[in-house]
Amino acid sequence: MATHTNSGGDYGRKFTIARENGQADKNGRPYFFEWIKQIPADPGKRKFETRKSGNGEDRFYELFSALDGFLISVEKSMQTFGGTKKEEAWLKIVLTDAGDEYQIEIGRLDGRYSMDFLKRLLDPNFDPNHKLRLAPLSSEPKGDSKGGMFLSTYSGVNKLEAGWQMKHLEGMPQGEKFEIPGKDTIWSFTKAAEWLYDQVQLRVVPQLMKDPISTPVKRQEPADPGFPTVAPPEPEEEIEPLPF
Repeated sequence: MATHTNSGGDYGRKFTIARENGQADKNGRPYFFEWIKQIPADPGKRKFETRKSGNGEDRFYELFSALDGFLISVEKSMQTFGGTKKEEAWLKIVLTDAGDEYQIEIGRLDGRYSMDFLKRLLDPNFDPNHKLRLAPLSSEPKGDSKGGMFLSTYSGVNKLEAGWQMKHLEGMPQGEKFEIPGKDTIWSFTKAAEWLYDQVQLRVVPQLMKDPISTPVKRQEPADPGFPTVAPPEPEEEIEPLPF
């Protein structure tokens, strides 16, 4: 599998999606983040970021604009964030290439990135025999478009689409709108997210090869307790209504 920066290069193990300088700039460009032990003395053209953990310690990450490889797994991962200890279902996928396995946390199951990716994966142009290329992107409102966040996805040379009106998404529940007096409108996409996940398990997952290249090499994971995720999910990425 390859990872991509603006200048190329490959590296990788576990990834999650976050915004560049997201602890200070909620509108930063989204990237794939990977935890690393230390930023190299000579970073060259590679992109890095240092973040503060909950206890004030520095955490170091390398940022990638895109990832690619053969998709071999799509599953839920239960995670707990914050002081509430409430569990949330997150979407996790695994790509493989040249003997390596890469785990990618897309985001909360009913979040924008996860739902956008699941919709694209149901596109009939998805082919498990071709590499999948993923790139997290954001767009500004323009014309009739409200803008938003999405996961650009290519299966080989074919761009996978996520328009709600497309035939491969027939039957998908719409978002539920809840009006609370004196408060902002709340949208729930739980039913739509569950439908998308179930459809992917039914229509896509059975096509996936366990390993189209070779048996992935299991690498020893770092002992860092904050390794699996970059930071708690950024609120603006999870609560805005989806453009159905």
